[in-house]
Amino acid sequence: MIQAATALDVLMRGLIDYAGLFPPAAHNMAETVRRYARYRLGRDASALGRFVVPAARLMEWEQSLAALPADARGRDAWRLTALVALPAAKELAAVAGFNQRESTGLDFQARVSSIEVKVTSPEDVRRVASQAPTGVEVFFECAPGDLKSLLEDIRAAGGGAKIRTGGLVPSAIPPPGAVAEFVADCVAAAVPFKATAGLHHPVRAEHALTYEPDSPRAVMHGFLNVFVAATLAHACGLDAGGVLPILEETSAGAFRFSDAGLAWRNFSATVEHIARARDLARSFGSCSFEEPIADLKALGAHL
Repeated sequence: MIQAATALDVLMRGLIDYAGLFPPAAHNMAETVRRYARYRLGRDASALGRFVVPAARLMEWEQSLAALPADARGRDAWRLTALVALPAAKELAAVAGFNQRESTGLDFQARVSSIEVKVTSPEDVRRVASQAPTGVEVFFECAPGDLKSLLEDIRAAGGGAKIRTGGLVPSAIPPPGAVAEFVADCVAAAVPFKATAGLHHPVRAEHALTYEPDSPRAVMHGFLNVFVAATLAHACGLDAGGVLPILEETSAGAFRFSDAGLAWRNFSATVEHIARARDLARSFGSCSFEEPIADLKALGAHL
């Protein structure tokens, strides 16, 4: 049973980027903004990360936010991550314009603090890096098998990597070995990374892939598996072979948290190790914020 502990708080801090606009939830913009505003003010707000929005819909986001009562927005500035499509120049300019407009707001401010873009070549990485607005971090989404050929350029660009860990059909879920290589390679190269899709549940298990009654089912990666694996790779120097069994773990009881740190089987990491690892293992995008939190609490964890 996972117990509430300082180590779990540190692991979960800002971990879930809210992507309610995307399937399987696919809420409209107004509903997604309302939900994020509510989560920001809720008891589990410490686990909430950025609001995920396509760069092409930033103006729509502004309009939906303007419709909220001022007290629903909260006092702290909203942090967004914008999805950008290639060719990226026009949408990157939209991100820069958005940040400039929001920085001059008198009663409220927001900022796109990161962008995410799917790339297939080193040339894509270098081109986007040269066009990205100053001060905005770039996460380059690539297939797990393509990471090795892109990693040096991503590191040289000062960016991060992004992996897709699931989807609406079983074939969209990468095998544990591919995820293990991605995590281990990013940690070894000190390249930040984030994940997206398929991490609604804490521990690896079979689940429905959508919310439909006839949804296909498959074994999904667990977010504890992924981020504990990254932590232990960083703290213990694990390579892909060492990371793999952590990703394949299906017993919640194998993950142990305390005020001093976390442990999996015979490996452990201090709270300080967790914090340093989270500088690399940044977050995961999820179309639900409530489901990952509820499932974690069902294991006995209380944020």
